[in-house]
Amino acid sequence: MVELNSTIFPFLGPIGTFVNTIKVLVGGVFGIYLIILYLRFREYVVMRKMLTEIRKDIRALAEKQGIEMEPIKETKMKRLSEHIMEMLGKRHEESPKKPEKKAKEEHG
Repeated sequence: MVELNSTIFPFLGPIGTFVNTIKVLVGGVFGIYLIILYLRFREYVVMRKMLTEIRKDIRALAEKQGIEMEPIKETKMKRLSEHIMEMLGKRHEESPKKPEKKAKEEHG
């Protein structure tokens, strides 16, 4: 008769070490630090998205009022990513302009 423990443990060994590694990383002060770091990153992403939307809204209001604003400078990361895309031969297509502007010009 074959022992169940001798056939199952070779398969469960790597899983057990992985689970123990996760326990060590997430447990204790270091785990709390990683969790807080992740939450701060998510907060940063949400805040940046919200501020970008506010910036677009302000620019739209200024455009309706006829106020000229300084153009938005591209970030270094955006310029770097565009440069890499050009090197790879892929073109980053810009989104077409809103048709509302054209309709306003036609109607006066």
